[in-house]
Amino acid sequence: MLDILRQNIFLLTTFVIANAFNAMAALVRGEMDPELVTRD
Repeated sequence: MLDILRQNIFLLTTFVIANAFNAMAALVRGEMDPELVTRD
């Protein structure tokens, strides 16, 4: 039971970190190419 919980927490943390990294990369790309972000 604890092993499953630990694996879930690890996966969730990895997912959150990956999402934050993707958001940061998107922001950096937006600063470099403003034309790509004008699709709001």
